[in-house]
Amino acid sequence: CVIKGVGDAMSGAVMGSVFGFGTGLFQKKGFKGALHSGASSAKTFAILSGIHGFVTTLLIQIRGKKDAINAGIAGCATGIALSAPGNPAALLQGCATFGVFSYFVERMNTTQPAIAATLTGKKKSRDKNRGKELHGFPVLPPFTLAP
Repeated sequence: CVIKGVGDAMSGAVMGSVFGFGTGLFQKKGFKGALHSGASSAKTFAILSGIHGFVTTLLIQIRGKKDAINAGIAGCATGIALSAPGNPAALLQGCATFGVFSYFVERMNTTQPAIAATLTGKKKSRDKNRGKELHGFPVLPPFTLAP
């Protein structure tokens, strides 16, 4: 867990520094301002990536599952860490924001089984060139348009 968290923090720092430096140059802060912006973003991204990776790995080991709940809890921990010097309302807001966002991103990333059959369930006579039936449902061959 610790190795994963440190690795994620280092990669987050690299990405944050590139993003912050580019943003600083784009905002015409000069080279020194861009370096300062890059360092600030590197710190933020390192905290975000490191804590999220560490907590996610820890929860996978504890719960024995890799699901969206782990991502939500890890997002909550990340939100608390990023808003740590704030008051309890800011901590709660950071937890809720990052937790819900992480949960939904992970939930949307999981692949769902595809539905490849129509809902009617009625057998229709099919033209040999249009499609065939599989388990009683019409299935179109690849690269054809529906009628």
